[in-house]
Parts: sequence; structure tokens; C-alpha cells
Amino acid sequence: MHRAWSGALGVRNQKMHPTDAVFHWAKHRPRHLAVVLPNMAITYQALAEAIEVASERIERFGFDNGEQVAVAIGDPGKFLAVCLALLYRGIACAPAGTSVLPYLRSNNINTLIFSGDASIEGGRNIRFDDSWLLRGGAPRSVTAPNKSSGNYGELIFFTSGTTGAPKKIVVSGDALIERVGLVTMTEEAVHSRVLILPGLSSGFGFNRTVPLLYAGKTVCFAHGPEAQLRFVNTFDIEVIVASIQQASDLVAVIEQGAKYRSNSLKEVWISGGFASKDLVRRIQASLCRNVKIVYGSSESGFVASASYDMISHKPSAVGFVLPNTQVEIVDETGAVLRAGQEGLVRGRSSYIAKIFAANHPEKAATANDAWWYPGDLGRLTEDGILCIAGRTDDLLNMGGVKVAAESLDEQARRYPGVKDAGVCAVLSQSGMDEAWFGIVSDGRIDLSDFKRWIEERQNEPIRVGEILIVDRIPRSELGKLQRHELKALLLATKSRALLGA
Repeated sequence: MHRAWSGALGVRNQKMHPTDAVFHWAKHRPRHLAVVLPNMAITYQALAEAIEVASERIERFGFDNGEQVAVAIGDPGKFLAVCLALLYRGIACAPAGTSVLPYLRSNNINTLIFSGDASIEGGRNIRFDDSWLLRGGAPRSVTAPNKSSGNYGELIFFTSGTTGAPKKIVVSGDALIERVGLVTMTEEAVHSRVLILPGLSSGFGFNRTVPLLYAGKTVCFAHGPEAQLRFVNTFDIEVIVASIQQASDLVAVIEQGAKYRSNSLKEVWISGGFASKDLVRRIQASLCRNVKIVYGSSESGFVASASYDMISHKPSAVGFVLPNTQVEIVDETGAVLRAGQEGLVRGRSSYIAKIFAANHPEKAATANDAWWYPGDLGRLTEDGILCIAGRTDDLLNMGGVKVAAESLDEQARRYPGVKDAGVCAVLSQSGMDEAWFGIVSDGRIDLSDFKRWIEERQNEPIRVGEILIVDRIPRSELGKLQRHELKALLLATKSRALLGA
């Protein structure tokens, strides 16, 4: 028996798990498209059947109670079917990109279901193939597989981090059910066809996808900006969900002269970093007028959002805080600051409490009072707009002058001829930090003029150290700048230059 659903349909009683919702839609709208890929369209009937058959295959492996299983399957539709089948069976599922495979065993994940060349060294590697999703014989109506327990499996994500070591985040079944039940509040499911650019191995991509399936919408995937723009053109995509870097890549393709029709687009949702005024204006000029800013994380869920035009008058604004979330700005002692004052951002909600309990079971009794600290500096306006100045660990302190690294990144990228740029703090011989810049450029940059240009745009004098031309700025799969890698790259580049002198 399926649980009655109180989410997007407004039916009574308990909310559904996303897998229950897929079977709900398979029964009531079997031919409606659930997932669209460049080479395949999957109806809700087909997705439900794939989950059912995959669940039967998974049962044969006899996974131990409490076993955590990673999934690394390239095809998004097959990936979703296997992940949802694991969760429905009560098995903890870790969507895994190639970058986190080396960290799985150190996080007690010793089993991997994979396609391609992915594997866990010394672990149990189970190769996936299409037979997992196919049933022989005549077609029949699908039913949800029998659950081996009353609980759903946990989701395990690894954040990209800024230190080089991905951080493990556990999302309980109850937390995922709460997350998808917020679709009416977050307005994620207002439109029918949504193109998801972040990969499903990330909390960003997965947690944007399952609410859409919960609401019976069509989720679309394509790889690479050219293919993604063709997808918009061919399938009349109404919404694009993208990281800052992915949105920038789409815009760059159009600005280079490519012609794509985007009349169907109603909104572009961007998240995962600082959305500069310049980038938003470029998106509005080339893709879609309505740009929506979203702020949140795997630990916090959806925290704040707004149409950019509603908050553009507030510098660094990321949106209005959702009604179900309490956000405060505090100083280093935990004292709450007044509206407009800058300090540490913290938040709490029912979702955050569930995530806290799942990650700290020994403290579960105190979960409702636990605060989430994202490591961001920000302020709250009197009308409830959250503004993010930057990350505390990305704050450059140069002889008492503190500057958010993200603001320097953005200033550097606006210099003529700069394709990409990033900054990090490096200790100078004087014992104080300097701002070192890495620059990617197609042409020759006057570094002295660049230094002067940066310094003139600061409220207080800063210590600009080395400015080095590099081939790339290190970024995560979602485009987040990796400052620890950038620092290593710049120091190595400087060292090679000295040795070659």
C-alpha cells in the first residue's frame, strides 16, 4: 500500500517518498515522461518498472543490514532507477562521482555498483548492465516492490569542500521525504520540463531532481553546454537549473556566436556560488529574463531564494529566507546581530534537525536545537533578504585588512582579456598574507596595470603579491573554485619560474 500524499497533490495524511511517488504517477499518468535524455525518453511507467526490476536484482545480492552502497552509473535514467531501488529497499545509497571514489572506503563504504571503469580498490565492485532493468515476458502493470523493512535507506553525499577532502553528509529517509514535500513552497515544480545541469552524484543535482519526480514533472539531462542548449531548443525546456559556472559556460557559447532558440525558457535557476551582476545580466540578455537565485546546501536544504530582479538592489543578496527556516546573523560569541550588521550566518529548521540527527546520532536528542553553520559571512536586511559576503575560510586577512576572496575573484574576471581568475592568500616573507592571483587569458595581460586596477577598486589598501598566468583555475565538478589547489598551483608556477630564471 502506498502512503497517502500531502505534498504537491494536496492529498491527506503522510508525505510520500520519491519512489512511492514514481509508482503513483506510473499508475495515474503512465505515459507521461519522467526523464528525457539526448538518446532516450523514459515514461513514469518505464521508470517504475526499472525500479521494480532493479529492486529484485538488488535483493539477490543479500546486502547486510546497514550496508552502505555507492552508485557510479553514467546514464542518469539508469542511475536514478538503481538509487531509488536501493533507497526503497532500506539500503544506504551514496551517489558517487569519480572524484570521490578514493574516499569511499575511508568513509566505511566498501561496495560499489558501477558502469564503465569506476571501481573501489579492495572493495566489492558490482558491475551494472541493462539486464538489471529488463524483465522478460509480456508487459504487466508495475507495483511497488515489497519493502524488506519499514524504513527507507539513507542518502550519502560528499561535498566538494575547499580543503581537498570531501566531507560526508548523511541524508535520512525522513529528511528526503521532508525535502520533496516542500515543492509547493520552493516553487521548484511550477513548470513541466526542467533541464538539470549539475550531476546526480552531487547533492545539488540529486536534490533538485527528486522533488520534480515527486511532483510528476519531466526531468531532462544533457552533457556539455552545446548539447544542453540544443536540448532547450529541441524539447522546449522551461527551466534550467545550473551552478554559477555552468550558467556562465552556457552564456559563453551563445556570446561566441552560436544560435539557439530559447523562447520556451521561463526561468534560469542558479546556485552554488556568487552570482555577479555581470553574469546575471549576460544570462538575461542571452537566455532568459527571469533569473532565480537559490541558496542552500546538502546539510540545510533549501534556505533562501528569489528572482534576481526582486533583490538586485541589495549587494550580495541570495534571496528571501523560506518560512520554514530560521536564519540568524551572529558574532563570534554567538550573540545575535541587528538587521544590516555583518557576521556569521547560521540557521535551523526541521530538515536541518533531521540531517544533524543522521550525522550525529549520539546527539539526536538535541537535534531540534542544533544550528547549521555554513561557514559564510552575511547579513539580513530588515525585510528578510539574506546577503552573503563570502566564506569565512575564504576571507583574506592582509595585515588587518579583511577582504572576501570571492569579491576579488569577480573583480579579476572583469579585467579586459581575462577569461578566468582566482585569488588565494600566501604568507609573505614579512609574515603577513598577500593576495596571489592566477589568471587565464587568451592574450597578453599587462600585469602592472592589472595590479593597479585591482588596488583601485578596494575600500582599503590590500597587499597584492604575485600575479601569475596559468592554463586553468582549479574547480570542482560544479565549478566551485578550489583555493587549496589554486594555492599549490601558483606556488609551483612561481617555483618553476625561479628555477628557470
